[in-house]
Amino acid sequence: MNILDDVKRILAQPFECRKTSLPDGALHNVQKELENMINAIDKDIYSFTPSYGKYLIDCWLGDELVDKLLDVSFQYEKLIKLK
Repeated sequence: MNILDDVKRILAQPFECRKTSLPDGALHNVQKELENMINAIDKDIYSFTPSYGKYLIDCWLGDELVDKLLDVSFQYEKLIKLK
């Protein structure tokens, strides 16, 4: 299971369970994974800014992030298939 799958599993849990589900170092790993994905996506098309990864991490326990994370993951997978 990769980092994003683990995060999706955690985010699918009820809000009150999420914080206790995080393994040590997960937040740092997720941040790096998101930064790598964001850097790989064409910024002109998707209008990502350098601070977007930090924004995702700052609000990542919120439900809003679930959709953003899934969308970034989808766009990344789409980009990889085009290469």
